[in-house]
Amino acid sequence: MRNWITILGLSLTLTACGDKDDDTGGGDGGDDGHGDHMITPTEGEWGSGEETVVADTCDFDDGGEDSGEDDNAVITMTGEDTFNLSIDGDYSCTLTDHMGTFDCDAHVDETDFSSDGYDALISVSVKIAGQFSSSTEGAVNLTIDASCEGGDCDTLADLAGLTLPCGTQIEFDVFHAG
Repeated sequence: MRNWITILGLSLTLTACGDKDDDTGGGDGGDDGHGDHMITPTEGEWGSGEETVVADTCDFDDGGEDSGEDDNAVITMTGEDTFNLSIDGDYSCTLTDHMGTFDCDAHVDETDFSSDGYDALISVSVKIAGQFSSSTEGAVNLTIDASCEGGDCDTLADLAGLTLPCGTQIEFDVFHAG
């Protein structure tokens, strides 16, 4: 079983060198008008179960050795229908309906390889969404998209053994761990 950190760490494979700029996109959502009790996650540490790779054109499905690091994320409620997910960075998330569906702002890491002599800017976007089935259990969909701009993108992709652009989608269950 891989853990949250290992899965999100895969997204940083392409941006291991160079300067990084973090940007976040906006998420929208809110109450769906039902007004009934909303499923909200319990604050605290959350663990993850075994993942299923749904699609993988980035070749991130490498057999899944566990890093041995703590596999828990931390959820902190920041409002009635918003929460912060802390795992390899902070993700601002919004519950989009009373059934526990959530969407988190994307993180985009960009690495400019011009200081290494390459005309290439690699962007890796990590998007997290899912649904809580209860306040202590849920399912997560992690989407990683990588792209490159510049004249040396093919050279860098060949060196890394990748084809760019590429994408990976991983699904896994999560549970409140304490």
